[in-house]
Amino acid sequence: MAEDPKQDSLKQPRNPRELLLEQHFLPWFATTLKELKCDHLTLFIHPRFEAVIQSLKVPKNSHDQPDFTRLNMEQYLQFRNAFIEERMFNDVFRANKGNRAMDLILTGLCLIICNRLPKGVVPFRTETLNQKIRFVFTPKGLEIANRTVVEKVPVTAENPTGEHHVLIEKNTNERALVRILVPKRAMTLSETNREKEEDDERDEAKDGEDNDKSPTLTRVNSEKFVDLDQEDKVLPISNRINVPNSSPYMVLVMNTFAAKTHR
Repeated sequence: MAEDPKQDSLKQPRNPRELLLEQHFLPWFATTLKELKCDHLTLFIHPRFEAVIQSLKVPKNSHDQPDFTRLNMEQYLQFRNAFIEERMFNDVFRANKGNRAMDLILTGLCLIICNRLPKGVVPFRTETLNQKIRFVFTPKGLEIANRTVVEKVPVTAENPTGEHHVLIEKNTNERALVRILVPKRAMTLSETNREKEEDDERDEAKDGEDNDKSPTLTRVNSEKFVDLDQEDKVLPISNRINVPNSSPYMVLVMNTFAAKTHR
């Protein structure tokens, strides 16, 4: 017997494979983005994609971000092509062999950024959902890859096209990424006993509220480690190293305690 396509049970994915269908993926993706605990999702923009965005000349919103909700159809198709088909000119995205998955993710992001989600896809309003996505552009003066800029010049016999191609070379040279972890120490015996007493008190309070007492599990004593107190101080430094007879290079530093301190 054939199933009724209007059944509510068929509107939801029944297994992970069905989630990859666009009619199931887009509602799930929009809901997941809405429920993000962080303020927003950050996308680093490649200079070539930034050039496409600048050519659209869209105004900025209150968050100092380009307001892509104001794109006309021609601008939207240009933005969509650079965002999805060109993979934002991101080498990592282009190298990803999961073309179907990348198309689904980038299509969902593009629709949300431009506020063009079809009506009725999700049961909540999506006008402000694009604020969950922020673009980070390359700082001025920093070139992460070689690129060519076309400048308009007067037409001459030597240059009948009136175009002058200027090569802007990459000025970064990263060699390493140093990840600094927070040092740890073993808990002292007094700290372990105090923690055990607090756990026992919580267990007793919980058992007092619950009439059906479950069997008590035996605690296995093991050495525990805690982070050393950093006194809310952190200093990540990215160092530029100059070696004689060699080109300068960068060593990037990531301090794992920096994110916690910032929050």
